[in-house]
Amino acid sequence: MDIFDFLPGDRSDYPEGLHHRAIVVKELQMIPIEFIIRAYLTGSLWKKFYAKGLPNPYGIKISDGLSNMSEFASPIFTPTDKSDTDDPVNSLEIEQKYPEACYIARETFRRIRNRLRQRRIEVADTKLELGLDSQGQVCVGDEVVTPDSSRFCDLQEIKVGTESPWLDKQIARDEAERIWAGGVKYPLEFDEQIIQKLSETYQGIFSKITMMSLEDFQRTELD
Repeated sequence: MDIFDFLPGDRSDYPEGLHHRAIVVKELQMIPIEFIIRAYLTGSLWKKFYAKGLPNPYGIKISDGLSNMSEFASPIFTPTDKSDTDDPVNSLEIEQKYPEACYIARETFRRIRNRLRQRRIEVADTKLELGLDSQGQVCVGDEVVTPDSSRFCDLQEIKVGTESPWLDKQIARDEAERIWAGGVKYPLEFDEQIIQKLSETYQGIFSKITMMSLEDFQRTELD
């Protein structure tokens, strides 16, 4: 079954290459939480709270004396709401309110991490969104394991105390912080150099994960 089985008419009725850029979706009643699983102390958890000596707002205990890129004994759950500012919420409350969704999020992360480690890629953290389908079943929705929703790095280059060279959207994060300079956030337009670097990074992690270039993947998996 391919995408044209879901569309009326013949394949020839549609633009060439449509199946390379279109997906089949189903409607979900989304849970108003971003399920964030972290294997390492890094990113906003390190920068906004731990490095400043501030208590984290997730209601979880994190050991003292850790450094940036310290690995947790087991992945932790640091959920946020779905407001414009992605405000942290208490993890225990979310675990109690959405137990099945939390289990699925943790299990999805476990499988993602195990799979990518075979490619010598570490997933430091990831964001998942879940919802209920028409039968009330909890499903993973939105993007999964993308450089927008996950923090990737080379497994061999991790050094505790040092920010890893990220293989994801960190280039865009850094540029946004530079432009906003701690002030009011507003829609951004990146220059061509940043866009090019971001494109190369995204295609690079895609190739590491799939062991194929984007063009080869489209030809062999989608045609």
